[in-house]
Amino acid sequence: MSADDSVPQTIRAMSLENLPYDILQAIYTSIDTQRDRNALLRTCRCFYNLWNEPLYQTAVQLWPAPTAKWTIKHGRKDTLQKLLDAGLPLIAVHALGLQFQAISHDKEGIVRVLIRHGADIECSHRDSEMTPLLQCIEFGRDSIAALLLEQGADPNNGGERDWPPLTAAAIYSRTKITALLLEKGARLENTLPLAETLRRRDSGRETLEVLLHRAPRMLLQQTDDHECTLLDRAVEANNAPAAKLLLQAGANLYSGGPGSTPLLEAIRRGRTEMISFLLSEGASSNQREDQYSPLAVAIEKRAPGIAQQLIEAGANPECIPSWLGQGKDESQYDVLYWNHTSLVHAVHHGLEDTVSLLLDAGANPNPTVTDGFSPLVVAALYDHGRMAERLLEKGATPDPVAHCTALTPLAWAVRNGNERLARGLLERGVDPNRCYEFGCTPLILSALNGHAQIAKMLLEYGADPYITDEQGRTPLAISAQRGFADVVFALVENGHATDIPDKQKRTPLFYAVLGCYVKVVELLLASGSWSADTATTADRTARSVSTQLLACPALHQREEPHQIWGLLHHQPKIGLDIEQMGDLPKQEIKRIPIKTPHSTRRWADEPRTRTRWDLYVHLHMLCGGCGGFVYQYEDRCHAGQANICLECIAGKGPLDASDPLIFCIGEAQVDFRPV
Repeated sequence: MSADDSVPQTIRAMSLENLPYDILQAIYTSIDTQRDRNALLRTCRCFYNLWNEPLYQTAVQLWPAPTAKWTIKHGRKDTLQKLLDAGLPLIAVHALGLQFQAISHDKEGIVRVLIRHGADIECSHRDSEMTPLLQCIEFGRDSIAALLLEQGADPNNGGERDWPPLTAAAIYSRTKITALLLEKGARLENTLPLAETLRRRDSGRETLEVLLHRAPRMLLQQTDDHECTLLDRAVEANNAPAAKLLLQAGANLYSGGPGSTPLLEAIRRGRTEMISFLLSEGASSNQREDQYSPLAVAIEKRAPGIAQQLIEAGANPECIPSWLGQGKDESQYDVLYWNHTSLVHAVHHGLEDTVSLLLDAGANPNPTVTDGFSPLVVAALYDHGRMAERLLEKGATPDPVAHCTALTPLAWAVRNGNERLARGLLERGVDPNRCYEFGCTPLILSALNGHAQIAKMLLEYGADPYITDEQGRTPLAISAQRGFADVVFALVENGHATDIPDKQKRTPLFYAVLGCYVKVVELLLASGSWSADTATTADRTARSVSTQLLACPALHQREEPHQIWGLLHHQPKIGLDIEQMGDLPKQEIKRIPIKTPHSTRRWADEPRTRTRWDLYVHLHMLCGGCGGFVYQYEDRCHAGQANICLECIAGKGPLDASDPLIFCIGEAQVDFRPV
């Protein structure tokens, strides 16, 4: 009999789901991997119902983190519910930051499940130190934020970062969340949330409207740590729509930081659109703050376009200074902090277009200023020739006095070598012989600075070549002292006497020999100078100095002392035609950049240029007595006075014989007492 015949006919095949529970349990436990167990559970509903709950318990015990994160990532709120029912502890929820992951993935259902099971909605993330509400604001989860607030989240809890939710909502321009926070009692205690919305021209406008609807009026006038109002911050961000909202809410158009208004701040930052908006809203173009007017600030910032904008809006171009402490109504004056008018300031900065604009608008070219700096003086001082001509065309006085320097426009034009401006002033009748400080005339200034053509022009207009300075030096002596052969030529060609001594009895020839200026010595001798043996107050002559120069080690390698000695110790060529001497070498005049301080002792923003002569290497310093040059080979060790010339020493009386005039030239010593 076969095996099949031994099986009773009543026994039939049974399905797996009909097996007894013990057998099914034995099958399930005999499977080694969780993957195979999951596959078995998916075979039929019976297995799923039998072993699903134990499977969740196993997952909670063995793999809580990956299981929970997977459910949150895929939004399986039912699965999360079963994990929590299977024993997933809340401490694990907080440790894993499940609520923060749910917010970042925008899973509102997951958040509801966590809250229902008691998750803490006020805890801070261990890394970001943010509360769930702050994270909703950062990611823009409006619905989750509303859920948290409905469940009792504190609208003022800034977490461990101490970052108020209202400020965060303003920074991220979350308008809906901002409204929810205000409805739930968020406190608007400072201007920070409002200020943050101003930085965003477009996205922050709606948020700003919501905040302004709840903001107290006093908050609009409050200043921050930098003493700036909200309107100042709107100007800083160039946010005209926000500024309009602030003004509609009651912001003060003239409140600002120390020494400033919103209009002044816009001008300083060059915000042309904001300036137009503020002016259209009624800001006064003449409102001054700490002596700053809008027009003055525009000129100070070298913004001619803004200056024109202000003048078109009604800014006062009249240049009237303020009289501080004298009972004047300063509110009507358009002045600068350093007591200069806007026109003077525009000339000072070289803003030619602005100067023309101010003059065309009616600015006075001859304001009465307290320190004497009229616009024309400043134009001549900084060598702005075209601006000076423009001022003269508008009626500027050609010969005002600058009390602080005692120099007129002609003096500055001569000093700067501006021949065109100097001629224009002379043609308008300016006195070419007017004396300034230290007895200087325009001709003396031209000699000091080596401007031969200007010297000729001054002589043509009647300049007196025999007016001397405080030391009795003529223009010829000064030009000879500085080695300006072309100026010497211009003076002697005009018939200037060549041997007029100064107060120390030094002649032009003596100065030329002392400075080793060969061309000047040749020119003076050819012009009839007979002062080679004229003694000074120190009993020195041009001839004796030329002899002593040959023995000076500092000049041993130079040819000039030998050439001068030869010229003075031989018969000079009397009657030589000056025109036969040919073109004389013109001293090189350098325009070097230097920094000059203002009257407030603040250094200028940009270096200015001044004219000076290129001094020879042996020029040492100026004499403290007469102001003449003390050359290196005259430097001496006598009574600690190393900057006094011999003539000034001689004027003090006889010296002690035990302390002779011994001069130190390097390691050598030369006795320079009169021979």
